[in-house]
Amino acid sequence: MSVFPRDRPAGGLLSNRNWLPGGPAIYLGLALFTIVARAGAWPVALIDPDEYAFILAGREVLHGHLPYTTMFDIKPVGASLLLALAMKLGGATVLAVRVAGAVCVFATAVLLHETARLLSAGSRQAIGAGILYIAFSVLFHGLATMTEIMLAPFSAAGVLLLVRWCAARGAGRTPLVCGAGLAFGIAVCIKLVPCIPAFAVALSAGIVAMAARRIGPIRLILQGVLFAACVALPMAASAGVFLQEHKLDEWMLSNFGFIGLYNPRLPFHVAVTKAINALVEMWPLVLAGLVGLSLRPPARQPSGASAVRAVPGIWLAAELLAVIMPGQVFPHYFLQALPPLCLLAARGLDVAADRLAPASSPLFRILLAGTVLVPLLPATWNDSVKMARADPLRQSATWLQQHISAARPSLLVLSFDLMPEYLFTGAPLPARVAIPLHLFGAQRALGHAAGGDALGNILARNADFIVMDHASVFMDISPEEQTEIESKLAACYQDAARFSQAQEIEPRLFSMQDIVVFVRRPVCGS
Repeated sequence: MSVFPRDRPAGGLLSNRNWLPGGPAIYLGLALFTIVARAGAWPVALIDPDEYAFILAGREVLHGHLPYTTMFDIKPVGASLLLALAMKLGGATVLAVRVAGAVCVFATAVLLHETARLLSAGSRQAIGAGILYIAFSVLFHGLATMTEIMLAPFSAAGVLLLVRWCAARGAGRTPLVCGAGLAFGIAVCIKLVPCIPAFAVALSAGIVAMAARRIGPIRLILQGVLFAACVALPMAASAGVFLQEHKLDEWMLSNFGFIGLYNPRLPFHVAVTKAINALVEMWPLVLAGLVGLSLRPPARQPSGASAVRAVPGIWLAAELLAVIMPGQVFPHYFLQALPPLCLLAARGLDVAADRLAPASSPLFRILLAGTVLVPLLPATWNDSVKMARADPLRQSATWLQQHISAARPSLLVLSFDLMPEYLFTGAPLPARVAIPLHLFGAQRALGHAAGGDALGNILARNADFIVMDHASVFMDISPEEQTEIESKLAACYQDAARFSQAQEIEPRLFSMQDIVVFVRRPVCGS
């Protein structure tokens, strides 16, 4: 049987019913579930330290600066621009950024819902894919607005358009392939690694379309070139802006040059251990996804376009490769693999329900899905409540706001994990290379390549306040640098306030332990 039969089946990829958008009630339900799943963490000051690097870079854009020129960063410009837009609309607050993250999660869930409707015979898998993504996005510090959260809707949009491209004919293909390329291009402009799933899914879609004799090899090559050009366009446009401003060197370092200077790759056994821990944390989704890969759908589902249903598996394999390639395997990297895994898991739950009880009532399916979702949300809300009640970052920021000069807020942060203090107090960054990890931490080679000031030069500026996490600031520092900091603090600063958190928080949220605020002594000058 042809992959794309001429007579359209009652459901599936070529069904008119499945080409229509989902009902408003479904979208409303996904929106409400997104709020329920994520709003509990909105008051929490710190979920993942990386989030504040993106926020502060976005704040610099909001102040009218070109990315990288007033704050050194090692990400493409997309994250800074998106968060600058969020703060332009909602204010320069953490809440505005977290709401933007929730919008990204909702948009991804809707796009997964539409993709599943095209790949399946009905709406059960579609609804399941959206719900699963929203629920599991709270893992791996996903409650923060990380790059993996921001790029997900663009990658999902690219996959959806490529699936539709497989079923299109003639001139109708060109807008779809251009749209898919631009969607993936925006994702690449947020983080480089989505180029891997972009070309993997596009290649598989092209093979399926050519095998179905819907496109010839010459036209397929032309469409592939057009797709690649559209993927590259956002990055090329950003490079063009920096070239015009004579800042291309900064763009090159922050987008590509940093790779050789970044943290060394983890030992293989450490990377494997981290990967296993991540799989264990989301084991219900992994188990359901394996079922979706291994079990064939029941006969009631249309047989047409069966090859296209391999797209989620190919997408997942490419995303896992993107997780592994940087050699770090940070937990939030696994957020990249959630969208295709949720498509497969929704298929697995649907097929398993049919195998276990073909004539079951909807209640059975609701209970089956509940066994996957229920353990996640209570734990997330519990962690959020703990952090909101005893949040040393909020407490220290409140203290600083009461004592710092609004006219000249002079603040120096000596811990990467405390970067939020710049946002909460409105204090400007002390230097272009402002992240302490780039100054005297594991990535000091990056700061040196970016022309960052020496630690001593920054300390010599005599900031009115120095804030640091006493429990971690000296963990990755040379004895000479530690002596330099301690000598400066002893000579010119006094311990003014301390904010501690004794209780432990689960790994889905970040926990600060001991924040110390130092005030400059008047005798040290300004």
